[in-house]
Amino acid sequence: MEVAGANRRWRCQFRYRGSRRESAVAQLSTLAALPVMRTFKKLVIVGVAFGVGWFAYAFWRGHSYERAYAAVLRGDSEARVLQLFGRPPRRISGQPKNVAWDTDGSVHANGGECVREFWYVPPIAVAGEAWTIGFDEHSNVVSKYHYVSP
Repeated sequence: MEVAGANRRWRCQFRYRGSRRESAVAQLSTLAALPVMRTFKKLVIVGVAFGVGWFAYAFWRGHSYERAYAAVLRGDSEARVLQLFGRPPRRISGQPKNVAWDTDGSVHANGGECVREFWYVPPIAVAGEAWTIGFDEHSNVVSKYHYVSP
């Protein structure tokens, strides 16, 4: 049987789309992967955006603690500290063993003037950084110290 026209070089009545070296099955299998790749790309983009946002938040939080720490004065009320810093995210400790006011040279044994401390630690503490604010029995600031691990 002779086939006329453009189909004469093909063995079958119907032709596959694509080159002669690729099978139609291979082409169909790649179509199934496209939605998966789009979903994967979206997940990667969302993950990267979330990571960048979290690092930006952590950097901003550490910077806001620095500003708040600089604004705290001896005798400030607990309400003012909470206004500047917010609630302590990590812990509120009892009476500390030592107290200080901003420098290493001012560290001395607690003679009972400080009854509790608020600890503020940034979300990312690469250098072991923390800020503490100590209060007396009347909830007034009596100590503050910025811890940085060497």
